[in-house]
Amino acid sequence: MPNRFVRLGSILFDHLVMIIVMFPFMIIGTLLLIGITELLEVQHNLLVIILLAPFYLYLNKDFYRGKSLAKRVLGFQVVAVRTGQPASEVQCFLRNLTFFIWPIEVFISLISPKRRMGDILAHTKVIQVSSEPVPQVWKDIKQTRWKNSYFIIILLGLIYDYIIFNVMTLLME
Repeated sequence: MPNRFVRLGSILFDHLVMIIVMFPFMIIGTLLLIGITELLEVQHNLLVIILLAPFYLYLNKDFYRGKSLAKRVLGFQVVAVRTGQPASEVQCFLRNLTFFIWPIEVFISLISPKRRMGDILAHTKVIQVSSEPVPQVWKDIKQTRWKNSYFIIILLGLIYDYIIFNVMTLLME
């Protein structure tokens, strides 16, 4: 069973890495889109939906063999509960849909280091494995070939963005 404080460190490290990765995309996207919206008078709705696009990176952080950068360094892996095999791309995507309740997920991970709410949704759990060097991530990316599950993830991401956009719109009214 993963140590709860090491697991919490993994969650915080994952979150920090993803913020650092997403931040430049969001800044550049914001600057470009502000210019485009002023130039073309595009609706505010399009701006918000496009700004949500970098969250695809966050939703897919465990994409390669169920291991994000932090999980690789700290020796964790997301696996399917039923099979014990590395979680599929779709399962990894689903487990990260709880991004917007991230503080609650951090609290839950202290109580249950193996499973958080996203894991229950995706039928996954986190196990301890050998740590890996960071360069292994790039090797995995180079070896990746297109799968039908990627199309499903893109479709689910668009639906998720649409839902989040509408919730944000309702909350702003």
